[in-house]
Amino acid sequence: MAVTGLVMSIAVSGCAGTRTATLGPLGSNQALFTLTVTEDLGRVRQECEVSPRAGERILGCKKSRLAILASGQVVTRVQIVRYTDALPSDLAFGIDARQLCRTLSGLQAIVDPCEPTTGVATLITAR
Repeated sequence: MAVTGLVMSIAVSGCAGTRTATLGPLGSNQALFTLTVTEDLGRVRQECEVSPRAGERILGCKKSRLAILASGQVVTRVQIVRYTDALPSDLAFGIDARQLCRTLSGLQAIVDPCEPTTGVATLITAR
């Protein structure tokens, strides 16, 4: 099944796999939504910028930042990072990323930048 407007890149990166989707371009190299799913707990700690206490595992986080659109509207950009014991398929991951991006844009009452007809969607996959 082909997904229009979805750019895919595959790279080999050690044993633990990571998939990252960046959707909803806002300009200035900013995106409305980024989803990272990884089998690497070290990557989760690095992306989430936290140091767990002894015996504690950090399994994910959500980071939010404000951005100003060309129209002057202020929107919230969101990055979700989460650990998984097994990566989802490319299709399932792409669907999850798009649905989360659409939800985020809908909650902020902005034109949906998550679809190829309104914006460029980029999916970067590493295994």
